[in-house]
Amino acid sequence: MNSVSLLLRDGDIIVTKHNFIFYTFGYEHPENRVMAFLKYVPEEHAQKFDIEWLDIKWKFKDIYLLRPKELFSPENYKKLVETFRTYYPEYLFYSELLRKWLISVPRHLIKQVFVPSICLHRLLKKKSRDRLEEVAVKLIKELSSESGVSLDFFGIHGSISLGMHHEGSDIDLAVYGAKNFRKVRKTLMRLEEAGKITLSRTTFYEKRRLNTGYYNEMRFVVNAIRLLSEINQRKLIYKPIAEIKALCKVINDNDSVFRPAVYGVRTINVFSGPTEYANSISEVVSMIGLFRSIAYNGDLITVKGLLEQVQSEREKWFRIVVGSGLSDEYIEIKEG
Repeated sequence: MNSVSLLLRDGDIIVTKHNFIFYTFGYEHPENRVMAFLKYVPEEHAQKFDIEWLDIKWKFKDIYLLRPKELFSPENYKKLVETFRTYYPEYLFYSELLRKWLISVPRHLIKQVFVPSICLHRLLKKKSRDRLEEVAVKLIKELSSESGVSLDFFGIHGSISLGMHHEGSDIDLAVYGAKNFRKVRKTLMRLEEAGKITLSRTTFYEKRRLNTGYYNEMRFVVNAIRLLSEINQRKLIYKPIAEIKALCKVINDNDSVFRPAVYGVRTINVFSGPTEYANSISEVVSMIGLFRSIAYNGDLITVKGLLEQVQSEREKWFRIVVGSGLSDEYIEIKEG
């Protein structure tokens, strides 16, 4: 897909004119730019980056690509910013509000966009599919049939969507819409009971999310993307205030399935940071995918992150952002 005028959503894949491959992050973007994180780098550019790479190489068309060992660490992000500042400064955007440099893709440098829903449509029409593609199609069709969610609300992303998967690649599935995603997740549990899949519970986070597993011995993950009707169209202004650590109760988990994950909360206690905002904090927002969909209504969570003021045309509220770039930011479930 070559159009760059479309509304890019979380998970859409961007190939730039330098053949960098970025994944769109979230749904809010600066003018003429797209917030995204770097996923693959052409081998010819890799020596410019002071980071460690996975041993595997990917081939996209005729280009060999490398992928960073750590995609989301604050240390790696700083190193990426420095490399872009030195060699590719057009990929940097300075946020006056956040007072820091952010990696983003200028729209004029976008060469190609891969949208999960379109990639799936293309895969379903493909006459000759390899084993991984066949398993992916079979899984999607079964999830659609058993959940009652139309194939129109499914997508495929990751290496399969780019046609550069290899033996051992995961099946990365997308479901559009919070309600549709929850139907699919319930279906995953039913399919496990029927012995058709095995859900992964090797980590605390996998146990909470239940969106990762194995189907025909192939690993899959299912994540949610907002429908167009679920995307906020209001112009919001963000003002950072201070680092904060607080105990909150989750009162609305509906948007926690997306990235960024948004939890509606009521603040119980502020352990450190400004206490005067305690009664005004109504959201916890995680920019870190690890904390997506791990807390549910009624859960108590300990949160460490950046307190921000959010201003729209008509109202003002406060939120705690996890993944702002501060050290040791997290969401922790308070059990027992």
